[in-house]
Amino acid sequence: MNLSARDRDRLKGVHPALVQVVEGAFERFDQAFSEAPSFRVFVIEGVRTVERQAEYVRTGASRTMRSRHLTGHAVDLGIQSGGAARWELPLFRKLWLECMQPVAVQLGIQVEWGGVAFGSRFVDGPHFQLSHAHYSA
Repeated sequence: MNLSARDRDRLKGVHPALVQVVEGAFERFDQAFSEAPSFRVFVIEGVRTVERQAEYVRTGASRTMRSRHLTGHAVDLGIQSGGAARWELPLFRKLWLECMQPVAVQLGIQVEWGGVAFGSRFVDGPHFQLSHAHYSA
C-alpha cells in the first residue's frame, strides 16, 4: 500500500526519519493485514499546532503540552475498514509489530509506540514517535 496525497500532506513537517519508517510500514501493510483485505492504513496527523494540542489536553485526548507532534517527531496513524475507522488496540499492536517496528529496526531508527511507550498511565494506539535517541537528530 502506498501513501495517498492526503497522507503525504499530513506528513509535511514530520522528521524525515519518521517519514521513512511510515513509508516502509505502508509498504508492509497489505501483507501484514492480508486476512483483512478491506483494511487500509492512513495518516491521521503529523505536526500539530499548540492550540490543537491544548484542545487535546483539555478534552483528555492527550496529557501533555510537550507532545512530540509539536516538533514533528510524532505521527498518529489510523486503520480503516469499509471506510469506517477502527480503534481496537490489537489492530494497532499488529501495525506496530508487523509494520512499524520491523521497518524501524531495518533502518536503524528508534521508534516508540504509544500502546506501550507510556505504560499503563496512558495507552495511545495510533501514536508513533521517534525515541529520544533520534529526537534531536
